[in-house]
Amino acid sequence: MNGNHSFGDLNLTSRFTFSHVVDKVVYKDDPLLKPDYQKAAGKPIGQTYAMIPGDIMKSWDDVYMATALSNGQESKRIGYYDIIDYNIDGDVNGSYDNVPYGYPNRPQNTWSFDIGGQYKGFGVSVQFFGQHNMSRNYNLADHVNNQKMYFKENANIWTPENPNGDRTYTPWSLTKANNDPLYQIYDGTMIRLKMVELSYMVPSKYCKSIGIKTLRVFANGNNLALWTDMPDDRDFSTDNYRGGYPTMRRINFGFNLNF
Repeated sequence: MNGNHSFGDLNLTSRFTFSHVVDKVVYKDDPLLKPDYQKAAGKPIGQTYAMIPGDIMKSWDDVYMATALSNGQESKRIGYYDIIDYNIDGDVNGSYDNVPYGYPNRPQNTWSFDIGGQYKGFGVSVQFFGQHNMSRNYNLADHVNNQKMYFKENANIWTPENPNGDRTYTPWSLTKANNDPLYQIYDGTMIRLKMVELSYMVPSKYCKSIGIKTLRVFANGNNLALWTDMPDDRDFSTDNYRGGYPTMRRINFGFNLNF
């Protein structure tokens, strides 16, 4: 969708594009008796799966009343999630309680919005880019290799002193019965200020005086701002904590010259 309108010497332009892409596994040779919620057929390609955390267990009564774990039941303790027994068989097991969660690992909706204007040789243009309906896997790796490193995104931990905390503490070494199933899964929705450019077209009478046809000077920037719930700006890079490189912000200055 494009727009163009002039107010005397002021000319304004705009452009909006939107893409909605949804795919589906039409057929896959899943085991016949496998639960429908775990079959790939009928779901998007790359669908995210996870066990679902319930409430944080805040007392030993909560721990004793929680659904039993098939692995690590003896290590269950206060301050961690009561995992949802999705198939209601009285036992939390990743083989049967892992369910579709969120969206695939690529956006189903993307859009861009460009707006610009020109006035007596001066120009400005701005571009926004957005994506929605996407789940991203970020491995923040608290305490990786037994280091005293903890990411601030995971810092709002529930404790008796912080009853409003909504995260559980990532353990130093005892990993049984205390993993957050959604620990690495983030909503990949984002809006990015993709580009801003300021420019000036030097009047032709000045260009002729120095023997050139046209001269345009400009300054622009890319990836200037980001609005998202993702832990950092790795939109086009690896999800792993090893080798993950942030999206670069660039500022450019230049000119276009024609003889």
